[in-house]
Amino acid sequence: MTAPWLKTMLFGAESLPDLHADRIWLAREGLARRLSPAVAVFTGLSAIALLAVLPLETSVLPITAWSLAGAGLALSRRFTGRAGAPAVEGRNTPGGAVLGGALAAGILWGALFALLLTGANASEGLLLGVLAAGMFVMGAAMYPASSRAQFAYAIGPMFGIGLAAAGSQDGVGPGPILAAIAVAVLVQRLGAMASDLLIRRELAAQALEEASDTIGVVLHDIEPGMSDWLWQVSEDGLLTHVSERFAEAAELPKQDLEGELFLSLFSATSVARLKPLLAKGQAFRDLPMEVIAGGRTRWWLVSGRPESTGRFRGVCSDLSASEERGVRVAHITGIDALTGLPNRVSLMKRLEEARASDSSFALFCVDIDGFKAINDSLGHALGDEFLKIAADRIADAVDGRGFLARTGADEFAVIVAGLSDEEAGDASELIVDALLAPVFVGGRSILAGGSVGFAIGPRHGDNPDDLMKNAELALSRAKQDGKGCARMFEDGMAAYARRRADLAAELRTALRDEAMEVYFQPLVNPHTGHINSYEALMRWNRPGKGPVSPGEFIECAEETGVIVPLGEWVIRRAVMEAAQWRDEVGVAVNLSPTQMKDPALLTTIVSALASAGLEPSRLEVEITESVLMQETEQTFRTLHAIKGLGIKIALDDFGTGFSSLSYLRAFPFDKLKIDRSFVLDIETSREAKAVIRAVVTMARDLGMRVTAEGVEDLSQVQILSELGCDDLQGYYYARPAPGSGIPKRVTPHPRDADRNETPLPRALASQTG
Repeated sequence: MTAPWLKTMLFGAESLPDLHADRIWLAREGLARRLSPAVAVFTGLSAIALLAVLPLETSVLPITAWSLAGAGLALSRRFTGRAGAPAVEGRNTPGGAVLGGALAAGILWGALFALLLTGANASEGLLLGVLAAGMFVMGAAMYPASSRAQFAYAIGPMFGIGLAAAGSQDGVGPGPILAAIAVAVLVQRLGAMASDLLIRRELAAQALEEASDTIGVVLHDIEPGMSDWLWQVSEDGLLTHVSERFAEAAELPKQDLEGELFLSLFSATSVARLKPLLAKGQAFRDLPMEVIAGGRTRWWLVSGRPESTGRFRGVCSDLSASEERGVRVAHITGIDALTGLPNRVSLMKRLEEARASDSSFALFCVDIDGFKAINDSLGHALGDEFLKIAADRIADAVDGRGFLARTGADEFAVIVAGLSDEEAGDASELIVDALLAPVFVGGRSILAGGSVGFAIGPRHGDNPDDLMKNAELALSRAKQDGKGCARMFEDGMAAYARRRADLAAELRTALRDEAMEVYFQPLVNPHTGHINSYEALMRWNRPGKGPVSPGEFIECAEETGVIVPLGEWVIRRAVMEAAQWRDEVGVAVNLSPTQMKDPALLTTIVSALASAGLEPSRLEVEITESVLMQETEQTFRTLHAIKGLGIKIALDDFGTGFSSLSYLRAFPFDKLKIDRSFVLDIETSREAKAVIRAVVTMARDLGMRVTAEGVEDLSQVQILSELGCDDLQGYYYARPAPGSGIPKRVTPHPRDADRNETPLPRALASQTG
């Protein structure tokens, strides 16, 4: 056994507690990195001195190799991190990798000294002995305050010097050997003292930090209304010194918490995060932990630090104490509180991991169509239940293989690895199909649906932000294409999105400058040629770029919210124009789904009628089935209020939706407008003719008028007239025209116009002024 005094002299008197080994290791490494440049410089100077004294033909190669290796080893300590750091050190013991490295380095230097000292004369041997002593000092710098590593480093040079001296024929004498041994012992003793000093310093700093934390927490704990409190556990992880604030947060009696296992307060997922840290004695900060307190799920933010006795103490904060902190919970935990799914923060992290894997994966962005209407009609509680069911269906659609996250109020995203383009397309269609099925919530069957856009990583984006943006562009395209469908990202979508943004900006400018126009197209009695009313239609001619399709700019207005002020402007212009016509001629204005949700719509209509002096009975509003698909109480209240003013209401594009007949039971419309798709085939399709006949008969029974749209030739006029349509509308009679150019009365053209032409019949009366 090693004598205690010798062990203390060589390795130091201070024992290193396992609990603080990591901290002291960091302190040693920091000191080593700061000293490493000086070690490299010393190595270079030593090489120069040796080359100046020893014969170049025999020494230049080994000395050069030695100096480069020594400088490289020193500088590697400067730029490497904590390689080889132990999780827990024992007494004064560095990590195994560092101890092995020190021993290997010492053997390398010992071999070089043995080579150079063999055959050296007395003066050369003296120089080498001095430099060997310098090498021991260098070891102290390379392994500061780590006496065992210094000792391992010194063994090699001492052995090499002794071996060379024993094998020397001329003998270099005992001087170099004794000098080297003396310096080695001195340096080793100084290293042991430095090790003791560093350990005492770091333990004192640790104790000071613990005291500061305790004082801070106690101050928090005694201050009324604070949401932080102190916690402390024994070596066995049992709670001790439980405060009133702790008991209040846990919603348990204080006496029940004393001696309770700290980990028993948390969910299994949270325990899996905290337990290894406690076992390793590792400090932690701001760890989100899920707690079941009083039958409710809450979130605590837990920080803790080990003590030298093996106990732990720290601070808890109740993140659920306020709504603002609830947002912080979501950010820190990466969990959506409603569904329990990962949130957008977690999704972006997972995208980064997927990108780093260099393998292909698909990102699906999913939007629940019409969710706001569901929330408005069912209430938020049932709306939340609907979202949970939708999330389950999305997960089932990808067979649970994907990483599913909730990214917005009614938006989800899924990452699925290893899918080809075709497989990703199939998966997107499965998601769409899953969301189309009825959802039973609160005793009601809800028909919703979903739109999907997806991108393939990393091809469609080499970072998470770009990939997410491109998947969302594909989702926007799916919604533009009618919703309830899926689209994959294409390179042209980004350019299309930029064009849409430019279009939206110009649209706002045009509305502000009143650079748009209202055109009118007549609705004609096919028997008399009398014009019963005109439909107001928007037209926009972009300066320098030509006319924009109404479908394009109206869709853009819907997406950007411009449709509400734009719709108000159209209502006022159309009503003002109609006030100048004959008393019996009315005007029809289209209302979009967004306008129908506008609380100010009724006020706008009343104000426009009053300003123009137009009778309400001369105004007709047209809505499509898409308005009624968002079946909310507000929508029907608005429709009844409009009808109560004496304004007529027409159901446009009748027959193209899923539930046209059911809507006729839900509201007493004044008119049905048959979609142009039926008129187009009326000459060749018995089915189309039968449908129109049935619609006319049903409308008669319900007291409604019938208008057929898209009339282009005389044959269509004759058939529709025979079937009993009240009004016809289309290019056969007139194209849309500005208010100054519309006819008061038209008559059918005497010839059957070619379908590829759109002839305008002659006007038989004067123009309205």
